Amino acid sequence: MAIMTDRWLIRWQPRTEPALRLICFPYAGGGPALFRTWPQALPPQAEVCAVQLPGRGARFTEPPFTSMDELLPALADGLAPFLDRPYVTFGHSLGGIISFELVRFLRAKNLGQPELMIISGCRAAQAPRSGPRIHDLPTAEFRAELRRINGTPQEVLEDEGLLEVVEPMVRADMALGERYLHLPEPPLDVPMSVVHGSADATVTRAAAEAWHEQTTGEFVVREVPGDHFFIHDAEADLLPLVRESLRPWVLPSPR
Repeated sequence: MAIMTDRWLIRWQPRTEPALRLICFPYAGGGPALFRTWPQALPPQAEVCAVQLPGRGARFTEPPFTSMDELLPALADGLAPFLDRPYVTFGHSLGGIISFELVRFLRAKNLGQPELMIISGCRAAQAPRSGPRIHDLPTAEFRAELRRINGTPQEVLEDEGLLEVVEPMVRADMALGERYLHLPEPPLDVPMSVVHGSADATVTRAAAEAWHEQTTGEFVVREVPGDHFFIHDAEADLLPLVRESLRPWVLPSPR
C-alpha cells in the first residue's frame, strides 16, 4: 500500500515509528513507482519514501521544475516534516544530483543532514558534463534521443498518445540536468556510498570516484553489473548493497 504525503512523498508500506527513512530520488523522467518493490527487500525498520516531483503522477497538472534554484527551496519545504528522524538519501542519475544539492541546501539553512548519501549511476557534481543537450530539441529528434538513451519504457515510446502526455515532464527533467551548474562549496560532512554500473558508458568509473571530493566522511564506490539503467536490470545486485548500507540504523549490532 502507498500513502501520498504532502504531495512530495509517496511512502511505500508506511511505518508508524520507522527507525530510518530512505528518501529516494528517481532519474530524469522517472517517478515513485521505481521504488515500489523496495520495502520487500529492505529491513522493516526502514521506511521507503519516494520523491514525487511536479508534472507526473498525482501532480500531473502542476508545472514541472526546469531550474535547480527554483526546485530546491520548494523541495526542502515539502520534505522538512519528514526529516524528524534519521534519514538516508538515495538518488539515481539526475536524482543523485538533486539529492546532493538538496543536502547542501539543507546545510546552508542549518537543517538536519542525512546519516548517509547513496548516489547511484551519477557522475560527480563537479565532473564535466558530456553529451548533447536534448531538452530543447524538436519533437522527432528529442524522441529519437529518448530511444537512444533507453531510459523510457518501451510501452511509452510506442504509444503516441502516452508519449505526448509524458514528453513535457521528461523535457523538464532533462532541462534540470542539462542546465545544472555546479558551484564549489566546502565538502559535506556526510558519508557517501556511490554505486556504479560496470557497463555504464555515460558515467565512467573515474567520474563516479570523483564524488570523493564532495565529502569529508567515509566514502566507498561499489560496482554492479549493467549500463546506466542498472537500477532496473541489476536490482538483485543493487538492493543488497542498499540493505547493507542501512544496517547501522535498522539492525541490531552483532554481539
